[in-house]
Amino acid sequence: RCEVSTEAPQFSSTSGYGDLLVLVLPPGPPIIRGGQQEYSPGDFVQLNCTSYNSKPAPDLIWYINENKADPSYVVQHPVVTSKETGLHNATSSLYLTLGERHFNSKGEISISCTASI
Repeated sequence: RCEVSTEAPQFSSTSGYGDLLVLVLPPGPPIIRGGQQEYSPGDFVQLNCTSYNSKPAPDLIWYINENKADPSYVVQHPVVTSKETGLHNATSSLYLTLGERHFNSKGEISISCTASI
């Protein structure tokens, strides 16, 4: 139940019932671990992306050169919930062997991960 009151001198109020959704945003962007500084075609990529302390758990999305990664490269792990805070940690892994097609015309590759609630 929620009640809203106005200020003096009348103090009129109204109340009602409804759903209240409380969100807790992650304290920062997701963290990527396990990468190398440089990659070449033929290299195997194994990266983890983790977003900490949010509610609900975010959706994690991988990008390669600003294009959404092929779902066959991605493994979503079970969400871990803190017993103390009730907040969620979400982790996703990216696994692939790099080919020429993963690099841009300058021979560069950019891999990123985003979290959205």
